Amino acid sequence: MSSSEYHDGRPLHRLVVDAPEPGLGVLVVDAEGGIVGRCADDQSRLELDLPRGLYTVRSTRSGSFAETVVRLDDAKTVKARMPAVFSAATIPGAETTHEYYTYPAWEVSHKQTAPDQAWNGAIEAGLLLFARAPNRDAYAGEDQFVGLSLRTPDGRTLSNFDADVKRDNDVGWSAYSSRLSHGLLILEDRGGRPRQVPVPLMRGWQTQLFVMHRRRLLWEDMRLTMVAEHELASRRHRSPFDGNAEDVRAALDMDAGLLALQNDTPSVARQLVDSFLNSKFQNPILGLLGAYLMLLHYCRERQENNLQVKPDPSLIRTVLDNLHALMPASADVVALRLLAKDWVEPSNLDPIERVPLFRCGAEVLLRAAVTDPALLPEGSLLDAVSDNLYGDTVWTTWEPIALPVGTRIAAHFEPGATEIVTTDASTAMAAEPSWVELAVVDAIAAAERSDEDFAVDDLVRRIGVSPHTVRAAMNTLMARAAAQQLPTQAEWRDLRLLGGDVTRELARKLGAQFDQSLRSRIAISGLAKEQAQKPSKQQVYFRLKKTLSELAGPDTGKISADTVLTEIIKPDDKSGRLFASRRLSRHFRDFNVTLSAEELGSAETVRDVAKMMARKLSE
Repeated sequence: MSSSEYHDGRPLHRLVVDAPEPGLGVLVVDAEGGIVGRCADDQSRLELDLPRGLYTVRSTRSGSFAETVVRLDDAKTVKARMPAVFSAATIPGAETTHEYYTYPAWEVSHKQTAPDQAWNGAIEAGLLLFARAPNRDAYAGEDQFVGLSLRTPDGRTLSNFDADVKRDNDVGWSAYSSRLSHGLLILEDRGGRPRQVPVPLMRGWQTQLFVMHRRRLLWEDMRLTMVAEHELASRRHRSPFDGNAEDVRAALDMDAGLLALQNDTPSVARQLVDSFLNSKFQNPILGLLGAYLMLLHYCRERQENNLQVKPDPSLIRTVLDNLHALMPASADVVALRLLAKDWVEPSNLDPIERVPLFRCGAEVLLRAAVTDPALLPEGSLLDAVSDNLYGDTVWTTWEPIALPVGTRIAAHFEPGATEIVTTDASTAMAAEPSWVELAVVDAIAAAERSDEDFAVDDLVRRIGVSPHTVRAAMNTLMARAAAQQLPTQAEWRDLRLLGGDVTRELARKLGAQFDQSLRSRIAISGLAKEQAQKPSKQQVYFRLKKTLSELAGPDTGKISADTVLTEIIKPDDKSGRLFASRRLSRHFRDFNVTLSAEELGSAETVRDVAKMMARKLSE
């Protein structure tokens, strides 16, 4: 750079910033906090000409960041720092990756701890479950798999993780590794915060789940990935710290993508999509994650009317078509096609019998089922767990429910279904109302208060569960109303809401029950409520005397209520009458009765005021 280059009379110096990896957002900030340079996600180098001074090079990776301070007084080249990585997965470079966890996890991935299990046909898939403490000093000798079981959708238990687990009680890790039939299994944890977790098993792949344990299994930060069987076979001769190996590179990409999804920072979306494409569409979970990040980014930019972001329909179609070819019965692929409907015509939207792996996919499917209930069959797994979903993780997990849950739950991650018999949950009325029942009543109340046209779809969407779950809750509410077991203390209000036009329309749209007799019961209950609220003349009189006596100050001695009307509140004392009127209104607000200052001025005795109040109460 020539010394003749100046800015505001100050010489400029060249600052070159190298990004250590693609997708790492890099900012250069001056001493006053202003951004003077930005490295785009697809750039690996940033070149700036800046005046002499102090600058901060800030790198961000999926929500976490690191900073380097640079004193610029000559041309300099700086490599941006990698933000610290904290992950349940044993990936190279993570702060929580230790050799005493990484090598055991690598070894058990290709050495089974449990025998093969043909639960659903031929043995064509693998499963690795690895739990460990954050570090050896944090391990207190607990059984990390206590309360954990591996179950089939029809409720059979494949393992309670007793004899089938390899453990190291010195540093604190537990591992289960086996080969099984392909399909969808469910991990059930009855520990500190009970939950069920779907586990997809695919032909030719090992599904790997890494979970931290600190007093309980921390499913909130679970890491799930898939490794091809041919890569597992070569692990006997490779190091788990080889960042150039395809399976290790995929694990790093998955971790960055999961953190991006968790923090709503889709900066690595294109990196993951490219990794999926470059691997010849092989890693299905990596493809799902990249597609979610890409489409969620496009949807958000569209909502903000950002015309600079232009989705590539051909790329979207390529990714979705290949994901469908890999996982033809995946609920996530259906959710992705719904997300992409503004750019690619949705296709292959078959009814969903399973749950998507990603919670954002579950939310998309539940929203779509509001207008297309056939998309989510009653008795399917997602329908059954829609009111039990947890919101503390990027994965679809839920509070445990009884298995089996429905009439048609797909046992296969690929086409095929297992017939399961179930009972109608709405026929069993629990002693305590569910949160969905309470939400239905509140949503109906909000719809009645709204000045806008009532929309059943909006009401169901506001509750956030499947239409079938709302229908079951409404049927239970009707049963409660008939049995006089309404879900809140405001029974008359709930009865009136359940017998109103909003409820009738909602029931008609969802195919729920509607009790026509509620209208007559509303009238009777409403009359009884009003009668219960009307005080007797004697009650009015005594309350009036007490209220008026309080108007006399402490210096007036013993003074009757009648004397207040003639002596304390003078006929020409307008402000006094107004004050007394307001005091009476406050004391009788539970009866919704007011008395004006003019009316109060025309009364001479408490009985005169009592008659006025009684007349107003009878109107």
